[in-house]
Amino acid sequence: MLLDLLTQIQEPTDAARQLIDQAAQTPVVPQETTLSIWELIKMGGWYIMGPLALMSIAAVYIIIERSLAIRRALRDERDFMAKIRDYIHEGKIDSARNLCQTTNTPVARMLEKGISRIGKPLKDIEVSIE
Repeated sequence: MLLDLLTQIQEPTDAARQLIDQAAQTPVVPQETTLSIWELIKMGGWYIMGPLALMSIAAVYIIIERSLAIRRALRDERDFMAKIRDYIHEGKIDSARNLCQTTNTPVARMLEKGISRIGKPLKDIEVSIE
C-alpha cells in the first residue's frame, strides 16, 4: 500500500504535465511596481513613521545647532590665538597670561600653564601642559 502511494506521488498526472509544459512555454516577465514616498510611509504605519519623523527632525536640529556652536567656538579661538601670538611676539607675557586667565576655555587654561613656565626647560613645559 505504501509502495502504491509513493508511485502515485512520483508519477505526474496529465494536469501536472500540462502545467509544466505551459510554464516552460510562457516567458516570465517581472512586473515593475513603483511606490511613491508617501505610499511607503503609509505602508510603514503611523506608529512607526511618526516617531521616526520626529527623531529625524530632532537629529537635523541637533546637527545644525552643534555645527554652528563649533564654528562659533573655532572663530573665537582663532581670534584668541592671534592675540596671544601678538602679545608673545611683542614681549607682553603678562598681557598674554591675563588674556588666558579671563578666557574660560580649555585651550586658554592649557596655554596659561605653558606661558607661566616660559624660561624653564622644554620638558617641564610639556609635562605641565599634558
